[in-house]
Amino acid sequence: MTSQDRGRVMEMLEARRLADKAAEGKARHRRKASKMEKKLGKEYIANEIKNSYAAQVDQNVRYYNSVAIRVKKGEKAVDTKVIEQVASYNGSGEQPSKATKEERAMA
Repeated sequence: MTSQDRGRVMEMLEARRLADKAAEGKARHRRKASKMEKKLGKEYIANEIKNSYAAQVDQNVRYYNSVAIRVKKGEKAVDTKVIEQVASYNGSGEQPSKATKEERAMA
């Protein structure tokens, strides 16, 4: 996204905010309006753009209980063993030991 695109998006959002503010009239729906005002703020929009870009760039990460788990491209589900290994790694700070060839064959 170029700076021109960002500028255009910000102009459109500002125009929408002003139009909604003018159409609202009196403060009958103040709570809803304040929530919309917050979502149309510059910081909120910038944060949303940043988050969506990060999600598009790093598609090989799934989150489970706020723990990032790397997956292969196109993989939709994550195995429970992987979740347990990653959780134990993040909890203890040391890398989990790999199963031996015999243990893998038995499982």
